[in-house]
Formats: sequence, structure tokens, C-alpha cells
Amino acid sequence: MNQLRNDLTHNIRFLDFDLKSYVQSLSDKNFARAARTLCTGIVDAPVDLDETNITSAQAKQRRTITIRQVVFQKAPREAIWFSGLFALELLSL
Repeated sequence: MNQLRNDLTHNIRFLDFDLKSYVQSLSDKNFARAARTLCTGIVDAPVDLDETNITSAQAKQRRTITIRQVVFQKAPREAIWFSGLFALELLSL
């Protein structure tokens, strides 16, 4: 029974999840919150332009105001990965 439970609980290779689609589906408020939470290793400095509109490959235009949001919009997987490496580096100090 334990093996069956483990197989059902931890065997997620058939899960159909697209991170870019998920990021695109977020409201602007939830997008900003997710970028701030999931991309802690990326600078949260304002973008130089007064207003930056980023259109991703899936054609949702979103106003981004920080470098962190721009990176999260363009490459969410890589932004999260980089933040994980940043956290590991901090833990190793």
C-alpha cells in the first residue's frame, strides 16, 4: 500500500502544466506578487523607462515596473531556477 501511495503521490511526470501559460494567466497584482516571491535572487530595481510594456510569446501585454518582473515575464522557469541557486548560495555561507 505504501508503494502505491508513493507512486500516486510522487509520480508527477504526466502532469500537464505549462509555467509560461500560468504566468500569463495571472492578474497584474498576482503577477507582481508571484514575481516578488518566486524570483528573490533577481534585483528588484525599477526599470529605467517610465513605463515598460512587455509582450510575451503568448501575446499578453503586461506593464512591468521592475527588472525582476521583466525577467519573470520573459523567462519564468529560468528566473525561478536562478533564485533557487541564489538561495543555495546564501545557505552555503
